[in-house]
Amino acid sequence: METRIIACATIKDEINKALEIAGREYPAAFLKPGLDDDPARLRQAITEEMDKSAEPALFLLGYGYSNGALVDFPAGKHTLVASQAEDVLCIVLGSQKRRDDILNEMPTYFITEGWLRGDNIFSVFARSVEKYGPEKAARLHKSMMSHYKRFLLVDTGVYDLDKYREKLVEMGKVLGLELEEAKGDLNWLVRLVSGPPRGDDFVKAEPGQN
Repeated sequence: METRIIACATIKDEINKALEIAGREYPAAFLKPGLDDDPARLRQAITEEMDKSAEPALFLLGYGYSNGALVDFPAGKHTLVASQAEDVLCIVLGSQKRRDDILNEMPTYFITEGWLRGDNIFSVFARSVEKYGPEKAARLHKSMMSHYKRFLLVDTGVYDLDKYREKLVEMGKVLGLELEEAKGDLNWLVRLVSGPPRGDDFVKAEPGQN
């Protein structure tokens, strides 16, 4: 049975690094970020990728529950394995408890390079500046981000943090947020791709199951 990966594009580099560490080479499809904001769209996108495999395959899903998108997800003719986590942020931090502990300590806006690809906090702010001017854009975004107390740049070991530190410090000054850093942990992803994953950190659906 062929093994394939379907994952969020925000953790593409982390998945590829985990494959390298595990010494595995699996075909992977990376779906565009933001689909987990709409569970129905994410379920449809994953189903469409699975349907591309004519023969039964083992699909390793680089997602958590994703707002319920993967709850009771039908495996069809395939076998599915996913992480028992709320979202991919828990996965790259190494555990759901660690993410929860960080949030309980302080309302935190998490950032990795993957989260900064495409439509991100910098590009959204730049568009607001073009539309409203710098002062009004700053007031607007500061109000939108008022719940957060800090940026937390997660070092997953697969990108250059120096590319973003200065920009995040400057953005933090606009929004009233401090920049802090934390080490990521790829162990969960390594175990996912080392296969077959076992233990309470993973959930498995056999063919015909949800």
